[in-house]
Order: sequence, then C-alpha cells, then structure tokens
Amino acid sequence: MSQVPQGRQLAAITLPVALALAAVGAGAQSALLAPEGLLGHGAAAGGLVLLVAAASLHRPLGGSGLGLGTLPLVLAFGWIGVPAAAAAAGLGSSLGQALERRWSKNAPEPPPERRSTARIAESAAQLALAVFAGGSVFRLLAPDGGGDDALALAAGGGGLAYLAVAALMPWVSLRVRAISRRGVAEALLVPLSLDLLGWAVGAILAAVAATSGLALASALVIAFALLAFEAYRNARQTASSRRWATDLEAVTRASARIRGASGELAGLVVDIATECERVVPYSFLELRLEGLSPHKAPQVWSTGPERLLTPRPAAPDPFPPALPGFHRRKDWRVLDFALSSDRPLGHLRLWCDPRRLEPSQAELLSALAPQLAATLDRARLDREARLDPLTGLAARRFLDSRLAESYQRAVDGGAAMAVALCDLDHFKSINDTWGHGVGDQALAETARVLLAEAGARSLAGRWGGEEFLLLLDECSSSEALAAAERIRHAVEHLQLEAEGEPLRLTISIGVVGFPEVFAGGPEELVDLADRALYEAKRRGRNLTLLHLGRGRFRTAHGEVLVDPDAPAAPEPPRLFA
Repeated sequence: MSQVPQGRQLAAITLPVALALAAVGAGAQSALLAPEGLLGHGAAAGGLVLLVAAASLHRPLGGSGLGLGTLPLVLAFGWIGVPAAAAAAGLGSSLGQALERRWSKNAPEPPPERRSTARIAESAAQLALAVFAGGSVFRLLAPDGGGDDALALAAGGGGLAYLAVAALMPWVSLRVRAISRRGVAEALLVPLSLDLLGWAVGAILAAVAATSGLALASALVIAFALLAFEAYRNARQTASSRRWATDLEAVTRASARIRGASGELAGLVVDIATECERVVPYSFLELRLEGLSPHKAPQVWSTGPERLLTPRPAAPDPFPPALPGFHRRKDWRVLDFALSSDRPLGHLRLWCDPRRLEPSQAELLSALAPQLAATLDRARLDREARLDPLTGLAARRFLDSRLAESYQRAVDGGAAMAVALCDLDHFKSINDTWGHGVGDQALAETARVLLAEAGARSLAGRWGGEEFLLLLDECSSSEALAAAERIRHAVEHLQLEAEGEPLRLTISIGVVGFPEVFAGGPEELVDLADRALYEAKRRGRNLTLLHLGRGRFRTAHGEVLVDPDAPAAPEPPRLFA
C-alpha cells in the first residue's frame, strides 16, 4: 500500500468542504431555495441536526451515507430551506460519525474504519453537497402549491440527484488522492439504497404534512428517528453478545487443543504460542517456565515475527515496525501474565503493536491465561508422575507400562524390540568415599549420556538405585548392542571431579533382543537382560554383552562368550537306536 502525498491528502479533504460552504452560501441568497424568515428557524435546524445524527447511526448495509438520516430532509426543504437543510445534514452526519467513533473505542466488535476528524469533515461535506443537490432539484420540480403528483415527481428527481452526487464524491476523492480502486460504484450503490428508502419515506411524510399538518409529520419523523437509533443500539448489543460468545467458544476450544497436545515441553510451548496468536496479534512472545525441567531450573522460550521457537529470552526491537500510511510512533504494549495454580508455574509476556491491538483481544487473552496455567500445571503433574526427579529419565512405573505395550506390539505385529539394562560399576564405593552428593552427580551425568546416545526410538529410565533401563522399539539385537556400546564408551570418557580429584565412571550393560531370543513376557525379557548384565559384571565390568540364549553372549567386537555354569542344551531325541 503506497502512501498518499500530503498535498493530495489536503486537497481531497478541503475540496468538498469548500464546495459545500460555497453551495450553502450561494443557496442562502436564492429566494427559491431559502424561504423568508430563515433565521427564525434556528431551533428547527438544531432539531434537524439531532434527528439526522440519531437516524444516520443505523446503517445495516454499511457505507458512509446518511442511511435513514435522509428521513426528515424532504420535509425540511419546504420548512427551513435547502441551504439550511444541507448544512444541518452535514452537521448531523459529523455528529453521528463522532459519536460512533467514540462509542466504538471499547466495543468488542471494532468498526471497519476509525475515521479521523479530517475524514469525518470530508465525509460530512460530501453528504452536504449531495443533500444540497437533491434539495435543489426537489425545489425546482415542486414549487409551492403543487399537487401530490408534482410532489412525487420532485421527490423522485431529488432522490436521484442525491444518489448521483453521493456516489460521485467518493470517486472524486479517490481521483484527487491518485488512488485506483475497482468496484467503487458497486460498493457505494448498495448502502446508498437505504438513503433512498429514507428519502422516499420522507416524501410520504411531506405529503402527510400537506394534508394533516406539520405537527403530525414532525412527530412521525421523530418517531422514525428514535426507532432507527434504537435499532442501532440493539445491533451493537447483539454484535457485542455474539462477539463475547465467539470469544468464549474460542477460549474453550483453545484450552481443549492445548490439553490434547503433546506432553513434550517444546511441543507444549509451541501449542501455547499458537493459541496466543489466535487471540492477540503479538510480535514477540516470551514464556518462562518454572519447575518443569528435570532439575526444576527455570526455562525460557521465545518467538519473534518469524515464529521460530528458541530456548532463550525474547529480544524485541525498541519500537514496533512502521506501518503503511501516516501513524504516530508508539511504544510496545506489553501484556504480562503470571501463570500459577497452587505454586508459580511460569510467566507469559507478549509485545504487541498498540496500533493493531484491540481492547477486546487483551481481555480475551486474560480469559485464556487461567487455561494456560491449568495446562502447565497438568504438564508438571504428568512430568512428575512419568519422570525420575533426580535424573529426568522415565520413572519405574512409566517404564513398566511402556515395556508391556512394546512387548505386546512386538508379539502382535512381529516387530523387533530390545532391552538394555545398565548398572554403574562400584557405585557404592563412590557414595562411601565421596558422599551421596557426588553419587547423585554421577547418576545425573549418566542419565544425560543415556538421553544423548540412545536414539530417537528409545526410552531411557531409571530402573532403581544405580540401574538404568533402555527400551528400544523397532530395533534389532545388533543395533541395540551398538547403541549400548556407545553409551558404555561415553560414560567411560566422562570428565568428572570430586573435591578437585578426577572421578572415573564405568558402566556394565546387558542387552537382549526380541524375538531373536524368546521371552514369555516383558518381565522375562528384563530378566534375560539382567543375566547378560550379571555376566558382564562377572567378567570384569565395563563391558557390554548381548544375550544370545543358552548361556551364550556376544561382545560388541563380535566375540561369543559361553557361561560355563549355564545349563547344557537338551540332547535331541534319538529316533533310531
């Protein structure tokens, strides 16, 4: 969207204002258009301004015309004259637009355009010109003393003249601004049809005044204007109720979507950022989480205009970016929400452009904040139930459940799976020599290696004490043995210190694959892995062994070892002596 030069903007605004002032001033000198005693009708002109303002607020077809504000004009042409009626119509239009702009500031349904004072004056002058043109034609075609036919002809001609000028002036404004826009005529004619309806009703009221007196016609005009204002007020309340109902439904759906989202922390943050964007057009978002990491250290996630999630604080620019057209530069509107339940869960902060933010959007986000806090609380409880608090690995209960599911899936579908049971060597001596604090550090570092080296298709968990279990889905025995050997090698090369002295860790691992080695259930599968672990311990520790069945084990280098204490394989039956 290109910016309009300031000179063209000024010309487009001053041109209709100057033409309207000139037309009203010249028309006031005409005996035909301005009846005698014009100055004595000041109260009537003031009342006309109020009637036009009240009736013009109701424009169900949109547009910027007078709408039903044209109702009292035909009657006013013969009472206070065309120039005064045109001036009153312009002032009434200005008052109506100003009131609508004022009332729409806190409305839940924002208007399609919030006009400045200069744009209101330009629109009012255009309508005053249209009313002057329509009134002039009406007065020329319906001289005093004419019959009903002459009045109907004059009202029709005046209405067409009003419609022509009201549709022409916005097109002239676009041409002065050098803006090319298609479909202007079609967009104007539909809402201006309501103006013609009001004009026709006004002609009927003028006929009523000619036969039954001005008092009855005036009372009917006031009643119609009040009904139009009441229709506008009801439409606003209906739109407000509809918008709040839609917002409430949006909050409900947003909370449901987040509740059904992935339990992974990064995925949860993405879901929260997405739901916030549905509500508020933010530029930067920062979410600080507390108590959701394995060691309960705060975590910070942020996203910017490119919508890339990063694990670091947000870094917004000093000011919002420039928008097309002329806009006053403003500071960021920062929305802060503390997320908590029975304990602090996090802090949500959004940087919004105040020129694009509606008050209802900020209120809707406030309604969504408790849902976000409840989601984080559920994630915390779920994480505490699933994960070991020291290492951040899966807890024993969660491991048992996943192990049973994987075994059943392998039995039903014939997929491969493997289990690796890991045990830190001489861990008791580490606790006895250096204390439980160093022992906890050793466990945490070993868990970090398991998470880094295990692979995407595995689940690592703490089986108990210094024992860890690795569940590998869709993984053959050879692949599981290679993964376990990588873990053993990484643990052996950990750089740890205890009171300034180097601390060397080693780990022994027993691996078993299914269905290469048959197991009657998940417990028996773990028992086979435990036998391989026991053999690795017996053969000197810091070793990885794969259970091959019948007391045979294979190292990571391909050497096959045999347990001499294992029961011998049963001798096959002899069919012939």
